[in-house]
Formats: sequence, C-alpha cells, structure tokens
Amino acid sequence: MARPSHRLDLLLVPHDTPIELGLRCLQEFVALGVCDEAGAPGPHAEALGVGSFARLRVDRPDEVAFYANRQGGFRVACPRAGTSLVAAFSAAMTAWRAGGPRQLTCPACHEVHRLDDLAFQPPAAFGPWAIEIADIEHQPIPGGSWHALQAAVGPHRVVWRR
Repeated sequence: MARPSHRLDLLLVPHDTPIELGLRCLQEFVALGVCDEAGAPGPHAEALGVGSFARLRVDRPDEVAFYANRQGGFRVACPRAGTSLVAAFSAAMTAWRAGGPRQLTCPACHEVHRLDDLAFQPPAAFGPWAIEIADIEHQPIPGGSWHALQAAVGPHRVVWRR
C-alpha cells in the first residue's frame, strides 16, 4: 500500500501538442533562469509561480501514457450517467495496454466512451508527453511565467500527483 506523501508534483498533459513545443518551452525557461539544463531550479525559479520545486522536465514516454495520482484511490465515472466505472476502467486499461482500443462500453448508459473522456477525480489524463514540475511548494499563482507555460503547452489537462 502506498504511503501518504507531502510531495506534490504538477503535470501539464497536452492533448495533441507536438513534443517540440514542450522542449522549446523548457529551453526558454533555461534561458530565463527558471531552471538549469538539468531541470533544477535556477536563479529565477520563483518566476514560475509555484514556490520552490525540485525539478522541471519534459516527460517523453515512447507511447501515449496515462498520468494520474500515484497513490491510487481515484474515482472514474461515466461522463454521461455519472456512475462508477472503476471495474470497467481497470479492464479497459488492461486491454489498451495489450494493444486494444482506448475505450470502454459503459455498463450503465451502454455507450462507448474514449478513456480520455471519462470523469476522473482527482484529475487524470492520457497524453503523448507532459511537463512535470516535481515537488512544488504550492499551487501555481496565475499570471506571468505560469501563463506563458500553459500557453506554450496548448490545450492540456492539469494533473496533481503525490
């Protein structure tokens, strides 16, 4: 069983934005002194608006990945009926990881839903890559570099991970 953690990671998971934009964004933060080449906080790390952080990096999996809270305990529901889909989601994830489609048929509404469209609590997302800001001090303060980072990523979901 996972232990509770004080560590909080923030992930920005784009829908279909090319990885090159994420890498370019990281280079811009290096140039601005937000982080160094290895992703460690730079002399202007506070400009990011999350307080202190341990690392800023671009996660680049070989395939689309599922980003979620690592301590488990999240809920997943049908976006139409609102009914719990935990068992169906678990089976659908197993099938998807074995090469099947990223979808499931809801036992309540009987519609086929893309796994991406399910209602996750806390938020989770499927994506081709993510910007990970590890071990942040506090939630982002809107504006400035935080706004620039979100704009660079394009349409995305925010995932909190412990």
